[in-house]
Amino acid sequence: MDKLSEFQIYFDGSALEGGVIDARELAPSLIALADLFDASNQEVTGGNADVKLKVHADFKNKCFEVNLSVFAGYAKQFVDIFSAPEAQAVGVMCSIVGVSGIGLLQLIKRSKGKPLKRKISIQRTEKVEVEFEGEEPFEIDQKVLNLFESQKVREAASKFVEPLGSAGYDEVGIRYKGEETFHLNKTEVYYFRPLSENEEELVSEAQAYVRIDAMSFKEGNKWRVHDGSSSKNVEILDIDFLRRVRVREELFGNNDYLRVLMRTKQWREDGKIKVSHAIVKVLKHEGIPKNGKLDFGSDES
Repeated sequence: MDKLSEFQIYFDGSALEGGVIDARELAPSLIALADLFDASNQEVTGGNADVKLKVHADFKNKCFEVNLSVFAGYAKQFVDIFSAPEAQAVGVMCSIVGVSGIGLLQLIKRSKGKPLKRKISIQRTEKVEVEFEGEEPFEIDQKVLNLFESQKVREAASKFVEPLGSAGYDEVGIRYKGEETFHLNKTEVYYFRPLSENEEELVSEAQAYVRIDAMSFKEGNKWRVHDGSSSKNVEILDIDFLRRVRVREELFGNNDYLRVLMRTKQWREDGKIKVSHAIVKVLKHEGIPKNGKLDFGSDES
């Protein structure tokens, strides 16, 4: 096995003081990153390259950094590493994953958790033009898009950034040759939620006022809110808001309301129309004024 590339991933936050990280949180993230390289290997070489990640740890104050080396096996012992097919393949893999170029990780972040609206292949190139709802179209490598549209790959990408869902983990990033090539903070982690397998899923986002009917302090449980016309269960995707709730920076009274960015999903399943709701971002939290009327002003907070 010959080492072909080196890069670093790092986690930062208050939970990492002294360079200590819970192995149960780090291990799944590293395994998921290895899975991303396995998927890229299938995409680039059909699985013919023997590619492995090896880990070297480095500890810094309030930051945990992991040095990774990409290794590949060779059929011939005396082959120039810089012209070997394995070296070329690993270079492409590092690029399409997003370690050394604009790849999968950057595309997921740029999507902001929205489904793909349109894709058009660009003739005589390996590029494709893609567009997400509310965003300008841009070009990306077809291999990157193939990974982006894979349910298995998206699940691995979600697990890679999963530590950001835990208290005290604020950032994750990648450095390649001393340059930061990827960075994600806690408020952006919901972008990496796995793809839905629901048939013909429709997604829309809009601002809304909701009254809090019931809260849940158990991770993964939904809140109950009322939007003025009906009561509904919603998933809270705003990690920073949940953190403030946990540490009592957010206190609630009777009939408090939130101004939120609400995401609604609709899909067909077994011949039925299903719907789900999620609060992407809490824009404002206020109690009911003394006059009993809500302030529907347009000012942002």
